[in-house]
This record gives sequence, C-alpha cells and structure tokens, in this order.
Amino acid sequence: MAETPGNDEQGRKQKGGPKRILTAEAIVSILTVLLVLVIWYYFTDSLIPKLFFPSPMDTVLVVGRMEGVLVEYFIATMYRVVVGMLAGAILGVICGIAMSWNK
Repeated sequence: MAETPGNDEQGRKQKGGPKRILTAEAIVSILTVLLVLVIWYYFTDSLIPKLFFPSPMDTVLVVGRMEGVLVEYFIATMYRVVVGMLAGAILGVICGIAMSWNK
C-alpha cells in the first residue's frame, strides 16, 4: 500500500507523538544566554569599571526601580510608532494613487 502524505514517521512525531520539553535548539539558546550573562558579569566585575558598563545585577535592580516609568515610556513609544506607521501608510496610499493617475 502507498503511504499517504503526512502519514510518515516524521508526521506522526510532529502531530501525535511524544513531545520533547527541551529540544537541542532550546538548550543551545538557554546556554548561550547564560554564557553571555556570565561573560558580562565577569567583565564588569574585574576588567571594566561599573561606571562605564554596569553588571547584570545592577541593571536588574535599576529596571526594577523604574517599573512605573518604563510602562509610561513604553506607551509613549508605542504611540509614536503607531502614529508614524499610520502617517507612512496614508502618505504611501496617496503617492500610489497619484502615481497610478500619472501614466
């Protein structure tokens, strides 16, 4: 009998087979982030003054203190992004219509 598409072993693994909690890509991603944090901490603790390059812990503490301000700045930034996208879309449509009239 011929196999139907999607009925091969790979398809069964993806659809109904056991799901792996951590794939190799996920493990590599997590280890990469941890390695970057360790290197960051090492450089700020020994080689680079904290005045110029703060440690990860200092960064987390400052972000924790700025929670309300960050939300306010995030909303202001998203407002600017949406207004800019709308202005660009409107100008793009107007230019497109003008170009189609000028044949």
